Amino acid sequence: MKNYQDYQIEDLLLDESFNRWASNQSLPDEQLFWQQWLDQYPEKRDIAEQAKVIIGGLSVKPYRDISESDVQQQLQQIQFRTHKQPSVWVVANRSLGWWTRAAAVLVLVLGIGWTVWSVRQSARPATYAELVNASSTKLIEKVNTTNTPLVVGLPDGSRVTLQPASRISFSNQFQGTKREVYLTGEAFFDVHKNPAKPFYVYANELVTKVLGTSFTVRSYESQANAQVVVRTGRVSVFARKDWQRAEKEANSDIPGVVLTPNQQVVFSRLEGHFRRTIIPNPAIIDSRFSRNVFVYDDTPVAQAFTQLEEAYGVDIVFDEQLLKQCTLTAKFQDEPLLEKLNLICQTIKASYQIVDAQIVISAQGCY
Repeated sequence: MKNYQDYQIEDLLLDESFNRWASNQSLPDEQLFWQQWLDQYPEKRDIAEQAKVIIGGLSVKPYRDISESDVQQQLQQIQFRTHKQPSVWVVANRSLGWWTRAAAVLVLVLGIGWTVWSVRQSARPATYAELVNASSTKLIEKVNTTNTPLVVGLPDGSRVTLQPASRISFSNQFQGTKREVYLTGEAFFDVHKNPAKPFYVYANELVTKVLGTSFTVRSYESQANAQVVVRTGRVSVFARKDWQRAEKEANSDIPGVVLTPNQQVVFSRLEGHFRRTIIPNPAIIDSRFSRNVFVYDDTPVAQAFTQLEEAYGVDIVFDEQLLKQCTLTAKFQDEPLLEKLNLICQTIKASYQIVDAQIVISAQGCY
């Protein structure tokens, strides 16, 4: 049985299951296994990312599938990418045993792969500790070492609910044009509104910018994903590498994700991309519907969808012309939004799916 606790980068490169996972070709159980492995052994995250860069960037195959021509082709591609002069490459002879060929290929891949990894590491986002140490102002740090949430007051009147095993650092006065805090772990922010002085949360790879709102940031260094969830207001989320590049180039056009109430975004550390969606259980944000009672009596379905949009602040996409003959008679009380939608769709023989934080209704109309 393999001892995955002792796995090093060479073990990962020669593991066929890891190769499939790193190439986004894994089976569901393999996807779950490697995610759990990273959660169980967070100290292995660096070598896993190194191995994934090598596999993805150099199109590495498991050693059993590698031929001399494969190796030669990889070398030529790397030579082109790095713009270096040709060198004399020694390729394993066909008469050598599989273990010798595997070792030769591994040495080749590790040597060149490490160069690629080192280049990418130069643009690696700073960790919480590095960000705090690089701050030009003296910071106060609060650490939650308990098993219960810790409420922290900020100089501007904002409040932070810091979850266990989390840290936050901030200045004792927010001077200048920004209010900046540094987080690792998870915290809920209730930010005092001040349009003249935006509020920034730097959480490892993520930068979150708000004017005044309430939201949660979850960014543990040991976990594969980071997350931002919005309760009220409007939040902009950026990858720190994009933020740093824009600051360096004095460019205000930064690629990112804008979130509104009941939306969340998940940032994959390994993939480096965002996935925006609706939170699992959206809350009512319009006070007119605070009692969570919705009564429909032969009401046009389009009107019901519009009312739910207003109540929950979500986008419900539907063809109003197609549904103009559809009506609804029902009373909803305390059901979650998605259950309400499911019941309405059953009534008119429709369905819905969530696509990029929008609820899209598919229907054939009523006749």
